[in-house]
Amino acid sequence: MTEILNLCDAVDFLIREAKKSGADAAESFAVHSVTQSAECRMQKIENIEYAETAGVDLRVFCGKRPAVVSSSILLGCHVTILEAMDRILPNMDREICQNLTMILKKRGVEIYPSSMVSAVEKMEDGTLSVRYTNKGAENAAQGEAVLCAIGRRANTAGLFGEGFSLDMERGRILTDENFQTSVP
Repeated sequence: MTEILNLCDAVDFLIREAKKSGADAAESFAVHSVTQSAECRMQKIENIEYAETAGVDLRVFCGKRPAVVSSSILLGCHVTILEAMDRILPNMDREICQNLTMILKKRGVEIYPSSMVSAVEKMEDGTLSVRYTNKGAENAAQGEAVLCAIGRRANTAGLFGEGFSLDMERGRILTDENFQTSVP
């Protein structure tokens, strides 16, 4: 129950701060989920992972342009953001990015733009160490979990039996407007 109250407080806080920072409107919601993922190759399970996450999404409107932010801030954990680009949300309005950066930093989130991750290592005590380069200097961030949000791609290698194939593009199975593949 405490976690749910913290999520509700996070939603209220984010909406208030977005409006104080000049947003015309803002909406936010919280999500708590438990997931299980299984990695399969040739009909055999190779790896099963469980994850429990809690997050807060924020959508901010400045004029007619929305910006969407997903984060785990305010949830009783320390957050470090390693961003490869020169700022978070690089495709959005620079002022929105600056205001969001200030809000996150006030809440204790560490943000390192222009950072390149070189390795993630599991330490003897079970924590994870993320090695990265920022402004030419080697650094490391430690934590209990690492969320890698650089996009997803389909894992179709070894999915089909010998002699079977579908029309594919960059590892993705192509479908028509009715979501049918090239094999009827």
